[in-house]
Amino acid sequence: MFFFISGEIICTGHEHFSKTYMNEVFSIPVDKMFEYLFTDSPFFRHFAEVRKTYELVLPPWQEEPDADGNRQRTITYTLTLGASLGPKNSTATENQVCYKQSQPGMLYVIDTSTTMASVPYTESFYVEHRYCITRASYTKCRLKVTSDVRYRKTLWGIVKNIIEKNAAHGCSEYFHSLACELQAESEKLEQNHSGSHSVTKKKVRKRRRQIGSTSETPVQRPGTDSKSKAKSVTPSSPTKSQLSKDEKIIKLNADTMIRIVCFVLVLLVMFNAVLFYKLWSLESYANTIYLPYLKNGLQNKDNYPQNQEEWAELLKQQQVLHESELERWREILSAAVILVDQVKLSLSQLQETLQHRHQSR
Repeated sequence: MFFFISGEIICTGHEHFSKTYMNEVFSIPVDKMFEYLFTDSPFFRHFAEVRKTYELVLPPWQEEPDADGNRQRTITYTLTLGASLGPKNSTATENQVCYKQSQPGMLYVIDTSTTMASVPYTESFYVEHRYCITRASYTKCRLKVTSDVRYRKTLWGIVKNIIEKNAAHGCSEYFHSLACELQAESEKLEQNHSGSHSVTKKKVRKRRRQIGSTSETPVQRPGTDSKSKAKSVTPSSPTKSQLSKDEKIIKLNADTMIRIVCFVLVLLVMFNAVLFYKLWSLESYANTIYLPYLKNGLQNKDNYPQNQEEWAELLKQQQVLHESELERWREILSAAVILVDQVKLSLSQLQETLQHRHQSR
């Protein structure tokens, strides 16, 4: 569903995701924008090369729609990761769905879900984008991109925060680069359009001169037309400053999360050291209990029983000793279990403290 507002098509009938990474008008027709972004076009190949993305596999869209009336395709590529830690590149699989409400010349609604193979916890989440390409005029369109991180499995809060921060940073950088490339392409199309428009004006003026017409249509200077259009498409400075502020905030939050993780690791090492010391103390305690009986047995090894009654008495003593040792080991194991439960409780309290601290921020 869509309707017109001041000559521009506004798409409705569907929700947009929580985070908006692009909402700009470009001097590119709506069908041309779809061709640039969602076909095997020279523009997309060039943009992938700029982003150091290679091994692209860009199949065509399905000719027959699915049961819901949507068309689908799956593309794959290998992208370069800019993180200082972890893998330097990763293969990615991107599923794309073009919804049935898309109409050529009017609007396109496309969802993409991307999964990267070499990223930690890749089986637990994926990033979903929604592209809304709507007609702004005969030669212009609006591109709005919203995104969300979707989870397939339940993860710890601290892990989810790291994933969402990294995803936000990567999406901001990607769509900022895409906006710059689309802006450059818009300027090229404007120059071509203004050039062809001026040539047509000159031909008309020559014909009018030949037939002796006294009235001439003033020809608009190409420079002013292209400059005015470029101004209407150029992203405003508040948008760029907002992107830079968001990138600074993301970097600051990433540094803070790294410090928190290091602090947690130090606490875990300390807890492990305490647990090791207590287990070692339990072993020493067991030795102090068990060794005296062993020494007494070795010292009295010459005093063996002489008859059957003495052997029976010795067996009874050994049975009593064995049962007492089992009871002592039960006590030792119970103490060890209590210590492990205490460490588990301490770690759970630490996790809750970190989550409350993050939510308070």
